Amino acid sequence: MTARRVPGGTVFEQAIRVAGAMAELGVSDLVFKRAGTCTGLTARQTDLPGMLATMPPGSRLECASLGVVVEMRSSSLVWSAVAGGSEGKFAAAVGG
Repeated sequence: MTARRVPGGTVFEQAIRVAGAMAELGVSDLVFKRAGTCTGLTARQTDLPGMLATMPPGSRLECASLGVVVEMRSSSLVWSAVAGGSEGKFAAAVGG
């Protein structure tokens, strides 16, 4: 998995791009992982941009249906596709 920086000048702009890409691709179920805990989320019932923009470093948002992982690094969001994931579709949707 090669991590790619999500385009955007701020973390909030990056979060909006990720949330928009997931909406465009019809994602509904996500898993938020932080400090050893996993929380299932329903994309359309979650303030996804707000959550992504405020994730602590090392936190991950996983989308099994796309095979994509979004992670907060020190001050930006990065994404990667797992083997067999929809890398091309997500890259086109997120703009990078």
